[in-house]
Amino acid sequence: MADLQAGVGAIAVAIEQVYKDPQLIAEQDSELVGLIADNGRAEPVSAHTYRITFQDAVPAEEAAVNLDNASVNFPAPGSSDWQAGTMTPVARALPIGWTKLAELAGKPDLTVVNIVAKQMADIIRESAKRCDIHLCAGDGTGFIGNITAVDGVNNILTFNDLDFGARLITKGQHFDVYNGLNFVVTCLAKAVTKNGPTQTVAVDTVAGIAGGYIARVSGLTSGSPYYVEGIPYWVSNTPSGLTAGIDRSVPANNYILANGQNASGSEMTPPLLRLPFDQIKAILGMKAVKSGKFRLQWGPAQAAMYEQLAGQFLQITKADGKLGTWDLLGEPNESTVGGNKPLENIHANNSAVSYLMMDRWNKIQYGNLPSPWWFTWDGRRVFPQIGTNGMPTAGAVSYLVDTRQFFVDNCPSQASLYSLALPPGY
Repeated sequence: MADLQAGVGAIAVAIEQVYKDPQLIAEQDSELVGLIADNGRAEPVSAHTYRITFQDAVPAEEAAVNLDNASVNFPAPGSSDWQAGTMTPVARALPIGWTKLAELAGKPDLTVVNIVAKQMADIIRESAKRCDIHLCAGDGTGFIGNITAVDGVNNILTFNDLDFGARLITKGQHFDVYNGLNFVVTCLAKAVTKNGPTQTVAVDTVAGIAGGYIARVSGLTSGSPYYVEGIPYWVSNTPSGLTAGIDRSVPANNYILANGQNASGSEMTPPLLRLPFDQIKAILGMKAVKSGKFRLQWGPAQAAMYEQLAGQFLQITKADGKLGTWDLLGEPNESTVGGNKPLENIHANNSAVSYLMMDRWNKIQYGNLPSPWWFTWDGRRVFPQIGTNGMPTAGAVSYLVDTRQFFVDNCPSQASLYSLALPPGY
């Protein structure tokens, strides 16, 4: 009887079987940035500041006159009032690196994915996600989270779930921690917990960090961090600070304030949802809130509250079979608010609804090269890494650069409903 090949020996010549469809276990959503990307092209600018012009008044003089008395003067004419603010693009880079062996071995038929091509595709999607994050949370200072507690034994930071939690931080990302506007330490996110009301980030160090400190994008200037200006920057009714260099505390500058309503911890209700629209009407008129002009952005928590609200009206019918624009009818995910579609975004403020008239959002960038773009030098996109002895190493790196900055040219056309209650578990 012939000897049978033993299984142990066969392993030496067998081709290893592997799962050829590795799944990405990380989110790369970019809901809001896609809407603004579709809203026209970016204005190319030079190294000089970009000037935004606002018209906050029209000729408005009015007085009674006597058409039969030649000695009575007619009133002096009024005029429009024009104001200007300034801003600049902001440059940010997303690096991607690999070794020569990864390039040689990471080819089709040798690995389950083309390593270099996959990395480059991933970083493009990641850049869109990061831009979306900064639009949702961008206060102009690189903010990505509020730290509420520090576990010094296990090197764990807890983040405030009432706004953004740890949802804006990605595993493997370095971020800076600030005490106010002053830099404290750089941390590496080793693990991120984003589910539920306890949002944490395990980091490599918690040295010098305390509750109340702020997580920001790395590489900013301590004392005066400047970064992407998103919803918190432009859609704010806070009468303090500067927007585009304009002092918000000056009453005559109220044209730079958006509308807003503090829900003070209340749950979402139809009157509360309507109120920001009515605030816009009071300033810009009825046509400003024409049905369908807005996207109402909220996170999953407020989407859940709205579905509960809409579900209460599912059995209501009308004799004429028609639905009014304020009826919360039909399936919750098909319902509208005043005829305007909701936009659910996991990067949104957990306790807020942002009323965004997308036509009034714009962007600028350095030069004519569409952002984001691959950094090149002398025609090269891939750069060898140099060792400490001045010689090349087996490493290579590429950089995806984005210089877009965003602005709203009519702040009173925007609004927010904030400090809403969260449903249990969120």
